[in-house]
Amino acid sequence: MVAGCATTPPEKPVLTNRALARAATKCHVRSLGVHYSRTGKLPYGDYLVPLAERDAAPDDQPSFHCMSEALKGYRRDYLGLVVKDPVVQPRK
Repeated sequence: MVAGCATTPPEKPVLTNRALARAATKCHVRSLGVHYSRTGKLPYGDYLVPLAERDAAPDDQPSFHCMSEALKGYRRDYLGLVVKDPVVQPRK
């Protein structure tokens, strides 16, 4: 006899650095890592927009569409598009 129990579909996994890095490699962009905002419960991921796409709107950037598609299976707060390469601070 089977009990009448309902199952819920599994939740999407939370975005990780590894998943973001894999998507970035697939989409030919550089991952800048996964971060958490002070108030957010879900992480967000940043990636560096390629030089050829920096003047285009996000909807016109192939990398944006590729990253969105590659990460649609992950829970995240948002996906950040970074236009300027972050400056690396020298260690003191």
